[in-house]
Amino acid sequence: MKKSFMTRILATGLSFAMAFSMAAATNVTPASAASKPVLVDAVTGGSGRAVTVNVGEVAKLKVNAATSKTYAVSSVKKSSKKIKTAVNKKGTVVYVRGVAETGEKDSAIRVSFKVKKTGKTSKFTFASKVKVVSPKPAVAELTEAVQKETKKVAVKFSTAVDSVKPADVTVKRVDGSVAIPVKGFVLDADKKGAMIETYTEMKDGKEYTVTYTAADEAKTASTANFVATANKVAKLDASTLNIPANDSTEVKIKTLDANDVLLGSYTFAQLGQQKITAEFKFSAGGYQDGNKIFLKKAGDTAEIKVKLHTYEYDENNVEKDTVEGTFVVTAVDETYAGYTFAYSVVSTANEPSWDASSYKQNTVIPVKETYYVYLNIKNASNADRTGKFSISSADTNVALLAGGTAAKGTPMTIKGVKEGSTYLLVKDEAGNLITSLPITVQPARKATTLRLSKNTVSVSNVTDQAIVGLTATIYDQYNQKMSTDAGSIVVKELSV
Repeated sequence: MKKSFMTRILATGLSFAMAFSMAAATNVTPASAASKPVLVDAVTGGSGRAVTVNVGEVAKLKVNAATSKTYAVSSVKKSSKKIKTAVNKKGTVVYVRGVAETGEKDSAIRVSFKVKKTGKTSKFTFASKVKVVSPKPAVAELTEAVQKETKKVAVKFSTAVDSVKPADVTVKRVDGSVAIPVKGFVLDADKKGAMIETYTEMKDGKEYTVTYTAADEAKTASTANFVATANKVAKLDASTLNIPANDSTEVKIKTLDANDVLLGSYTFAQLGQQKITAEFKFSAGGYQDGNKIFLKKAGDTAEIKVKLHTYEYDENNVEKDTVEGTFVVTAVDETYAGYTFAYSVVSTANEPSWDASSYKQNTVIPVKETYYVYLNIKNASNADRTGKFSISSADTNVALLAGGTAAKGTPMTIKGVKEGSTYLLVKDEAGNLITSLPITVQPARKATTLRLSKNTVSVSNVTDQAIVGLTATIYDQYNQKMSTDAGSIVVKELSV
């Protein structure tokens, strides 16, 4: 059928318009496809033109998102042997490893690209300078501060420190009082802890802040807080439970607070001034020799009962708030002279850090609970002798011990049967009693204290304010952490 002239014109015009429209659409290339491929830092997203990497570590550069669908890395050239490079299979990430320090003259890489769709080499390249440096040592920061004596505080660091001077440390009461002069600072063997000694006693029950200023270029300062003892005696202890047989040895009575902070140490002659009385019960041939104790032969004992008096009485004429303790001092054969019998009972099977300044002995077990006993027995030359002794419970009605031959680093389980006091009997391979280690079974644990990781936080009504996280930890009446279920702590919102 023949078309009219007008129809042909309309058809031609329509075809021309459609062709123009399609051509125009074809020539409009999205900006992302037309962009030049570049590399960016795979972690921060920042420019990849300059890279700094530590010796032995790897920096990652990736093709930027705008061009990663169009281009892939085809090859990488490097300017020196102080760096190594690699590319992932997809050609989207370049890895740059530092081999050696570059010094003043940086190394460089030049990256070539290919078009993903065709596989043909692109005309685009990307150059990046690479500086390789030695990693800076981690800056040690304070993580914990625990008072040990009225003038001593044990601290822990996040990493080992080479040396610390008293001038690097300050101790100050949180309420803003003047700093307490630091007398000395003794590092632990692993250099991850230390004992701070001050000139002034801290026994007012107030909160203190320990500040440590690191020796790095930025002089990084970190802090850790502790609450000082309130100087209230809660326990009495003996300075030693083992003395050489057939010799006189001084024994002192120690006063401690509820957290085992040492408040004082007194000879027998000084006890009266502290309102402490002492009663002695000796094996045959044993006696008190002034401030010393004499026991004739190995295995002989001296039982010391001490009592701290208040001389304040209630309406029934019963003395109030007294503190009592009973200790058994055992004579050891000269073979074991100089031996130390360290031990501790803990709630988890983790051996204590015996030599750390932060080490704290525990001899208390809650009734009905199973704990772990660790021993660390050394001779006068500081050599381990733990495996040369056997351990047993003196009273299985108070505490049940899965006893036997001791082993360094291997715990024995012990269960509190009923409230009371007993001893762990330590015997040598011949079955001779060498020493007795006191154990106390106390009432069942209960939550008494809730502590937050931060005592103060700053709040704002600005909507983009960063969220501040707080960690809540529950402690029992023995100042030990208790496991906490997620739903056992209720947080209520308070208006401000």
